[in-house]
Amino acid sequence: MSDYIKLENVSKKFKIGHSNGTLLFELLATVSRQRPREIFWALKNFSLSAYPGEAIGIIGLNGAGKTTLLKVIAGIYEIDGGSLLVSRSVMPLISLDIGLVERLTMRDNIYLAGSLLGLSRNQISQCFDQIVDLAELGGFIDCKLCQFSSGMRTRLVFSIVINSVKISQPEILLIDEIFAVGDGIFKQKSISEMKKLKKNNVTILFVAHDLEFIKDHSDRVLWLDRGQVRELGEPSVVVTHYQKFLEDNINHGQRQ
Repeated sequence: MSDYIKLENVSKKFKIGHSNGTLLFELLATVSRQRPREIFWALKNFSLSAYPGEAIGIIGLNGAGKTTLLKVIAGIYEIDGGSLLVSRSVMPLISLDIGLVERLTMRDNIYLAGSLLGLSRNQISQCFDQIVDLAELGGFIDCKLCQFSSGMRTRLVFSIVINSVKISQPEILLIDEIFAVGDGIFKQKSISEMKKLKKNNVTILFVAHDLEFIKDHSDRVLWLDRGQVRELGEPSVVVTHYQKFLEDNINHGQRQ
């Protein structure tokens, strides 16, 4: 089985500026264009392979490197060490903010967002009804986006993205917390769409904080800790170990 994604000893660093909070310090730093900087390794000596049709759920504390990993695979970030091979087409769904315009109607926003995701007007027209149906917003097509609740807006964006994926047919899908949106019925629709993609051999790497979701819909789970692999393996095993880790940290904090 060939690798769709292969990372070997990949490292990614960021330079973080610091301030002592005083006005004089900020003034001098601005004039001199110098500021103390610390190196932060978001990923360090990280290795992973992913295969056709595999779903890898990614867990870890905030700042563990989850989103950085997706952006490295997507080519948004350049790596600072190691080797990276991505042998198939990639679609990163790392943000639900795809440029919707408040004063435009839902209809106009569907065409706008679809074009930003690389679809032609004709392609958007072909999947327009499916977008509206998945979002469960059939009665709001000609309402302006500013009249939508945050939940309605999120469902709309998710539906545009999923239908764009079905048309673009990428072989690798990178998802950051998108499956956390919507109510129970909408989530079931979302899960159904993900399963269809897997059956078509799409490799899916997804970040989520919902551990039950991770456990139920991953083939393997990757636990990231400070930019390194803490554990990678069978979903129920890795999730159980991670839950124990969280409980131990909570109990330790309470004792202090």
